[in-house]
Amino acid sequence: MAIVNTGAVERTITGVNTSDLFLDESSSTVNNTGTVERAIEGKHDANFVKPIGDEIFDNQELTPSSGWVIGEDKIDIDTTIGTGNLNQLNSLVVGSEYVISLDANLSVGRIKFQSDANGVFIFSNNIRGHKFTASTTSISFRRFDSLTQGYIENVSVKEVLVNRESTVNNTGTVERGITGVNTSEAFNNASRTNLVPFSEDFSQWTKGSTAIVEGGFSSPDGENNAYKITKTGTAQPYVFENLGLSTTTKRSIFARTVSGTGTVNLLSHNSNTNNLFTITENWQRFEVDSSNAAGVSNFYAVDFRGASTLTEVVLFGADATNSEAFIPTYIKTSGAAATVDSDSTSVINNTGAVERGITGVNESDEMFPDNTNSTIINL
Repeated sequence: MAIVNTGAVERTITGVNTSDLFLDESSSTVNNTGTVERAIEGKHDANFVKPIGDEIFDNQELTPSSGWVIGEDKIDIDTTIGTGNLNQLNSLVVGSEYVISLDANLSVGRIKFQSDANGVFIFSNNIRGHKFTASTTSISFRRFDSLTQGYIENVSVKEVLVNRESTVNNTGTVERGITGVNTSEAFNNASRTNLVPFSEDFSQWTKGSTAIVEGGFSSPDGENNAYKITKTGTAQPYVFENLGLSTTTKRSIFARTVSGTGTVNLLSHNSNTNNLFTITENWQRFEVDSSNAAGVSNFYAVDFRGASTLTEVVLFGADATNSEAFIPTYIKTSGAAATVDSDSTSVINNTGAVERGITGVNESDEMFPDNTNSTIINL
């Protein structure tokens, strides 16, 4: 009996089985694609499943420069000693897809992974199944914050073997019609829209009479595309865009100081009580999930009024959405709102697991047996 595995993602739903096809058991497990798990024998004959290859390298084969030390079980980083890179040269094929996982224990700072064609990937804790397309033949890690200390271990990089045909024993999934509601929030696969038309070019935003906007500053993605906003007086010291937002719109932005530490209102009108943030010289991402009625339709990149102590701040990556309970990843825009279907970047393997940047618990024992929480920021 030949069974075609559709690569479906299994997750808990509430639903009613509406088909009597193949119904030969009193109970069954149903997922949101309408598949029922049953003990059958069969051959897997789909050629689009993406199996995972072998390890690309051993951790001991990585090449450390100043600031990195490879030990027996872990790889230490300390930027007070040096600010070099941790590399594995000539190990990837440009344009090929890979999956990286590792354990990270940093007491301070963050590390960036620089081999991803989609941009710099920043992390401070464990990575689980981050898919990337190689932009270079080398693996490269370096410090993201000026002070970074801690260690990483169990670095795993494997190739995603696209379009390889395989014949395996199928554990038995039979498709049939169901109705139901997906009750999983952590693995939400709905599309999301960034409502901000110019997420990085703040020169296109509306600025008050006592605010100056200057470009060309270093940003979290390693480019010089961040903007400095300076307060020159008390009349109208703010930069905003009227986007027709609501009191429940989720908003986020990256911010740092030019020097020192201070407080400033970001994301919404200064009369709000949840938007006065402490800013340091290191890039941080700030988010609010509610706003009062004052200026609610406006996205305030910065509002120096109220209790703000800073007179200048460097900004990058504004994001606003009405479509999710939180903003998992930043969506870049360049002149118009942009929508991304999160399923379009998902990797489905033949165990039915989904690898993608989320905050949540992966419940697949085969993929990540330690059920570790993983927080990933994709840029």
